[in-house]
Amino acid sequence: MNDENPSAMPLMQAVRIICEVHTADSDNSQGFGVFGRPSAFVAVQEDHYWEAWRVLRRYAASEKARPSAKAVELFRRALEIQAAKATENREPDGRRNEYIALDLALMRELRGTVWGVSALDVDENAEGPPPWITNPSQIASWCEAISSRRALLQAIHETLEARSLPSETE
Repeated sequence: MNDENPSAMPLMQAVRIICEVHTADSDNSQGFGVFGRPSAFVAVQEDHYWEAWRVLRRYAASEKARPSAKAVELFRRALEIQAAKATENREPDGRRNEYIALDLALMRELRGTVWGVSALDVDENAEGPPPWITNPSQIASWCEAISSRRALLQAIHETLEARSLPSETE
């Protein structure tokens, strides 16, 4: 299948295919080899594997993958602290402790963990990771962070637009 024809593959089938490939790959004697030689499953069913990735990418970009209201609120509050340039000094002169707590809470809300690149630490206009990020897992973390940041900014923008629209009862 190609990108011109929408996939008929269900989301759960795509997840199963990707998991099977990487589980089979991790079971070999050389260990997990994502960047090495592909597993036999990929070689035999390569079209299904790449189609499964396309399905997962489309799902990740869909409305279903929008950040939660809690994540949007945490991000908005952290941006306010950044805008006030209060992230460098600790309380009572600044708001650094509050900012760090918001950053950790945001990462837990978005990823379920505090490890990786934060959505607060990336530039939404960047075209790629900075040159010092070379490790594949760090690059993936950076990509996830910038995607989250863009989604959070979009959600804030939509919220502000909705508030500025006159209500139908006026």
